[in-house]
Amino acid sequence: KVFSHIRKYGDQPGKELFCLPSGLATFTPFALRLLGQEVFCSLREADYEIASYARQHDSMGILGQDSDYIIYDSAPYLSVAKLQINSLTTVMYDRQKLCTTIGLAVTQLPLLACLLGNDVVSEEHVRQIRNSAVETYRRASPAAYSRAPHGQVVLAVTRLVSTLGSPDGEQTELVPWSLNAPVPLRDLLKKGISSYLLPGQKSFEFVDVSASPATVEKLV
Repeated sequence: KVFSHIRKYGDQPGKELFCLPSGLATFTPFALRLLGQEVFCSLREADYEIASYARQHDSMGILGQDSDYIIYDSAPYLSVAKLQINSLTTVMYDRQKLCTTIGLAVTQLPLLACLLGNDVVSEEHVRQIRNSAVETYRRASPAAYSRAPHGQVVLAVTRLVSTLGSPDGEQTELVPWSLNAPVPLRDLLKKGISSYLLPGQKSFEFVDVSASPATVEKLV
């Protein structure tokens, strides 16, 4: 698109066609070192390294634009998109309040993220589970049809996750057996959940948090 624009109009493309130069991640460290700066290269996904560092060093927050930062049990997630440079104010997404509102524990957020679809688990892989959750949600909440399709999916999957696990026994599996997922999908979900678990953190835990349907729906 960039080259097509240049050929057609013969001028600099606008912001709508902006893209990072190829090789930027490879050559930037060399440029920074030439300027005398100390450079750290990530051996894993950058989001994971940032969340891990923030948790380890008790950082005041993570300024970024990636919803994964509210899934990681790390420092508070601060929105860079809503950052006001002049006043240095922005929006903070409260992980604990989110969990209280939707009736989940922080340790259940990775499973929720995987069932909604993320970088590891595609929406296609969990489509059947999501469709089943939406059907159950609609039967229990007739008013659900009036909501946006994406909002219905989020609410339905949230309710599904809240029903998993058993209060009578400790849940030690990354993927609760009560999800009844086939083995290949369970393995993929385990990989996805593991990608959110920072050093020293535990996996899925059952939690009994009461959140009324009206409260949850207001969130979406």
